[in-house]
Parts: sequence; structure tokens; C-alpha cells
Amino acid sequence: MGLRPNFDAMKVALPDFFRALEVDGDTTELTIRNRIVHVTQTTTGNITLPAVGDFVGETVAIYIASYAAGTLTIQDKDDSFNWTDIDLGSADESLVLYSDGIQWFVVGGTTVLIASVTASAAELNYLDITSLGTGAASKAVVLDGSGDYTWPNAGRLTYIGTEIAATGAEINLLDGSIAGTAVASAAAVLGANKELDTLVLADGGLYLGAGAGTSVTSTATELNYLDLAALGTGALEKAVVLDSGEDYTWPVAGILTYGVLKDPAGTALTATTLEINQMCDLSTFVEEITSSGAITPGVRHVELNHTGTAIAATIANSNAHPGIFTIKATTEPGGGQDHVVTLTSGTWNGTNNVATFADIDDELVVHFDSNGKGIVILNNGSVALS
Repeated sequence: MGLRPNFDAMKVALPDFFRALEVDGDTTELTIRNRIVHVTQTTTGNITLPAVGDFVGETVAIYIASYAAGTLTIQDKDDSFNWTDIDLGSADESLVLYSDGIQWFVVGGTTVLIASVTASAAELNYLDITSLGTGAASKAVVLDGSGDYTWPNAGRLTYIGTEIAATGAEINLLDGSIAGTAVASAAAVLGANKELDTLVLADGGLYLGAGAGTSVTSTATELNYLDLAALGTGALEKAVVLDSGEDYTWPVAGILTYGVLKDPAGTALTATTLEINQMCDLSTFVEEITSSGAITPGVRHVELNHTGTAIAATIANSNAHPGIFTIKATTEPGGGQDHVVTLTSGTWNGTNNVATFADIDDELVVHFDSNGKGIVILNNGSVALS
């Protein structure tokens, strides 16, 4: 810094050289004799420089000695090449201008004008950076020689009005993400159809439904009970799901235990499908025989019905008809013919295995034990046993 000139002496010796102005909203035009201008600024106003051609080779210094409010605008007479108005607006702010006859140049003071640069000294000082590529408060973002930049730890970037609070590590979760494909240690990004090929959740970590959803407490192993090869077909460690026809085929080796809720020990159902049908399917209780042949195992009541030809029926094993079994001739073949039913295995009465039905409405009611041995409960008519 140089010595401050004795302005008081200059005021006396060169009254036009030194000029004191009060800016209170008006516009003041400098003359070619004014070199040093002290401004008392009370409000916004303007100073117009002399004609640039008349001031060739000279300088003028403008200094705000006293400041209250407003902006002091320094303007030319629209005769300077590449000129941009300069605003001053604080105490002790100054500006030194030089004319080459064509253009005004800023050569000193607190405000610097480079070509069309209008930044103030404070704004230019944003570039006063301690270390390139390292963020600092009130400093411009300038990359280092490798094109890198380290954001300040406490700094926050706001994008379209929303603060980005994620850390660098969190943002890096997007590095390597593939839409629709799960990538280890990377963010999951859905594909175009909102799909993701793999998703691993801890047991109890899945929620479904509106709002907060309902926790799916089934484990992955339990959910896999629904991974069925074929609906309606039983399989080991798979859920029972009916097929589209509401049918279900129980596994051949599977045992159904019934009554667990009432009987903690449960009762295993060891009966076969045929045995269950024999005892429970009402549609199989009665069989009408209209021609010679085998009687279906499991039926409980047989009706012999043919008027023209005698029926010769057979029962493979009487133990396939346990309990009460009835057989009745609902018609008489005529011509001296008789209907005959033969037990291939078992007896009607412990001895005989052939029953002959000679007349209409002849009926035999027998109880077969588990070995196929029968006891005649009722012989209605004249059924002959042999």
C-alpha cells in the first residue's frame, strides 16, 4: 500500500481535480478535470463518466467515503467499447478507471472489470482455493488434475428442491446395478416390467397388503410346500391342493390321520381307497346284475334281474363284503331256470358256497366275518344252499 495523498491540500490547489459528491437518487456527470471523486451515498444513484475520447491517457478514482444505503452505478456515455455498468454499494468500496480513448479499463480499486466480467472481488475470491479438488465452504467447485472432487463431509447437495442426504457409500450402491437383475452389494433396480430375478429376505421379512402390510411369517421352506409338480396329485412334503376339477389323488404310500383335534394321539387311516369306498360310498352299496359275471367287491346288496336267461354270478372272496350282505332275485328267468351265485372263496353258512334262487323275490341276508365265513340271518323264500 502506498501513502495516502493529502486530499485536503489538493482540494485547495486543484478544486476541479478533487470532487466531493453526495448521491441521493440523482445522476451526476463527471468532467474531464475530475480525477478523484469522494462519494457520500445516502441512496441509489448514478455517476456518468466523461467522454472516453476526451479522457485519453487519464485515470479517475471513485471512492465511497460514506455509505448509508442503495447502489452507486458507474456508467459511460454509451461511447466506450465493450462497456458494462459497474455497481458499487458499500463503504470504502472504490474503483479506478483508465481511458485509452476508445475504452474504459478498470485498473484498480476494490472492483475489477475484465472484459465482460462483472463479478465483485468477494465473488472472484470464491476461486481462492486452498486445494484443488477438495470442497470448502464459500469456495467454487474446481476439480483437481485427475478430474476428481471430494465433497465436504458436512456439505449437502440439493437437487430440484430436495436435499440429497445419502452418503457416498450409499450412492455407490447404484454402481453396478442391473435393471431386473439382483447384484450382490448393489441397489435393486426393477426391470422394465417391474421384475427382479432374485430376492433374498430373512424369514418374516416379507409384508403383503395395503399400508404397512401383513407379515408373511411362513419360512422359505414352508412356502416351498406350495411348489407342486402337478395340482391334485399328492407328493412328499407338499401341500394338498385340488386340481381344476376339484379332485385330489392321495399318495399311494401316504397315511391320513384323522381326529387329531379331538384325540391328541390321532387315529391313522390305514384303509385303502377301495375299502373306504366300500364302506362310505353309497353309490357302490347296490349292484344290479343283468347277466352272468363277477359281482363287484365291496357291494352290500345285489339284485339279480333277468327274465329270459338264468344268471350265473360269482363272488371272488366273501371277505370283500364284510358285515351285512344281501342278495335278491328281483325277476324269475322262467322255463325252469334258476339264478345261481357262487362264492369262489368263503361260505354262506360256514359250509356251503352256492346259493340258488328259483323264484322271484327269493332273498338271502348273510353276515360275513373278516375271514369270509357267513352266517345266514334271513332266507326269505326258498334259496337253496349247497
